[in-house]
Amino acid sequence: MPSSKQPAASGKRPPGFESIRDILDEKLRPWSIVNVVGVVIDTQAPKPTQKEDWKCTIRIIDKSVDEDGEDRSIACHFFMSKEDLPEAKCGDVLVLHQVKIQARYGEISLLTSFTTKFSLFTAQKIPRPPADPSDARAEISVKRQKQLAPAELSHVPVLYHSINKDRLPTVEEYQKMVLQSRNVRDKFRELKDVEDGCFCNVIVQLVKEPFDLHDKITLWVSDYTENPSFYNVATSAANAAFEDGDPHGYLSNKKKSTANAKTKDPRPSGKRSMQITCWEPHATAIREGELSEGTWVLIRNLQVKYGREHWNLEGYLREDREARGVKIGIQALDSTDREAMDPRHLAALRRHRDFLRTTKSRRKEIEEAAEAGKKRKSTGLSEEKPNSDARRKARRKAEQAARKKAAQEQAGQSAAEDPEARREPEPVRNIPTPDLNSSVKCDNHNVAPTKVSTILEQVEFDTDVNGEAVHLTLPFVNVNHRVDVRVTDFRPSDLRDFAHPKKTSKFDVLSDNENSDLESGSDDIEMTDPTTDWEWEWRFALELEDATPCPGPRARFWVVVDNMAAQCLTNLDATDLKRDTENLEALRQRMFYLWGNLEEQKSARVVKHAEAKPVAGGDLPPPDSSDDESENQRGKVTNRPFQCCVRQYGIKVRESNPAKADAGKGWRWVRMFGLYGTRIAGA
Repeated sequence: MPSSKQPAASGKRPPGFESIRDILDEKLRPWSIVNVVGVVIDTQAPKPTQKEDWKCTIRIIDKSVDEDGEDRSIACHFFMSKEDLPEAKCGDVLVLHQVKIQARYGEISLLTSFTTKFSLFTAQKIPRPPADPSDARAEISVKRQKQLAPAELSHVPVLYHSINKDRLPTVEEYQKMVLQSRNVRDKFRELKDVEDGCFCNVIVQLVKEPFDLHDKITLWVSDYTENPSFYNVATSAANAAFEDGDPHGYLSNKKKSTANAKTKDPRPSGKRSMQITCWEPHATAIREGELSEGTWVLIRNLQVKYGREHWNLEGYLREDREARGVKIGIQALDSTDREAMDPRHLAALRRHRDFLRTTKSRRKEIEEAAEAGKKRKSTGLSEEKPNSDARRKARRKAEQAARKKAAQEQAGQSAAEDPEARREPEPVRNIPTPDLNSSVKCDNHNVAPTKVSTILEQVEFDTDVNGEAVHLTLPFVNVNHRVDVRVTDFRPSDLRDFAHPKKTSKFDVLSDNENSDLESGSDDIEMTDPTTDWEWEWRFALELEDATPCPGPRARFWVVVDNMAAQCLTNLDATDLKRDTENLEALRQRMFYLWGNLEEQKSARVVKHAEAKPVAGGDLPPPDSSDDESENQRGKVTNRPFQCCVRQYGIKVRESNPAKADAGKGWRWVRMFGLYGTRIAGA
């Protein structure tokens, strides 16, 4: 067997295998697929993950790191079912096929995948070369087994008997390490629960730029919980009125200007942040990872104790001297992939979002109170409040007026809009809409089309409340329709405005963060996450006219086309259309299939409107006010009817009239229609 004896004589690695030294020196690119063979020097007991897999970590060495005189090794992280995990012991030889090189948080390691195969050889049974080590092979899961080539098989005894056995822990040391890995308890704590003398793992955000002291780095972190033993960060200048005891703005301008002159502290106010001192090798990892203010990190084995002055708790991240190789205790976390995020990270992110909302609301109250104080001070108005009787009388009077006005409005509306008078005759059933546009496709083909006039009817509902019959008119119903329509108008008038910029932040991964008020208003930018970015999304509206065969005037209504509906409709992603002329032209061509020459006619009206001279004593109407123009004035619009899907839903809007506030105090429901499940297939 000359081919199998040559590796034994030379000690070279089998063909297709990489050395551990080359991997650690990053001579191979991260996420490359490699084959590796090594001797086991450490094993962590299996433990369940948050998903179905189990995890265990095995650390191995080979001749390349055994000869360089440094205590170097590489860890291989196994993620698979519990029955597939290898039961390796100290000194066993592990042959790995198809493992990934992982470069994460300053540490190089190996990572298994569903394609990974491996072979394990028991140390005590491995013969001296050139004997065949097949009898030393340990039993493993069938689906993880791989038939080894002769060169791979003959290299196992060569590697085992040539490795420096001083690198291997003794039996007692190895059993102690395995026992410690089995007894690892969950060391995770929120900052509100840390105490003097504890070692813990935390998920926190850097709330201040790291301060580099060359041999160490200091961090300020927070998970937005409060700990009475933390340093108390003063409120910002915007909230300084509370500290001054002057929420109404009566104190002198000199004191206010002094408070506002203070540099704004980026740390959250109160006892919500802790200082952490990081020594090597963690300091280098922070520098190389370019961790900065706003980054969320996981810190492991953090020591917490009282600082030098014995006033406040502080954190200390030191080198793990018992670890084999370099062990980094701080790693950045991805705050964009909700599915991969730790639930504890999501909880901290939600606390951050709620803290910003509370701070913003409090700041607004302070500013309003200060403004009111200035007005009272300048006008000399009294601070006296009306007594309770006067307040009750005023409230009753306002409620009576509101009820009277609402009753009048309802009576007038009922007289003007008699449902029986305006009800259209039912069209003849089973008469298809002629000349439907085959270039436009939609879902729910088996559902009969609904007349637009039927969709627009208010739904009335009779029910029983405490034994009394109650008749209700629902503001909206959550229902989907398929309709035969044609486009008669669109908004905005300029296609370049069909895409809008949207401010994004790390709070978008929270499931309850829709319509967040943290991103509203340019004056609130300093209150948002420092990693805030912008992206483009579709948002426009179409006016649709009923195209089903029916006598009389045809009903029209507006539908909103949101980002997802527009992507489905046009098969285009939103961009800055004022700069991206290619995408703008593609949008124009696709929409032509939908609305024909409507854009040309509308553009001509806009040009005519711009060239017209103002009428004496008045201004020109806006371009979108052409809804009241006759068809002859608008010009001939030629387009074909098509089928689409429309959903009905409701949104809340502000309402100052208590009689109309049917969605809670200060809010009322408004019925909306939105396009969905429709695609322009002819483009």
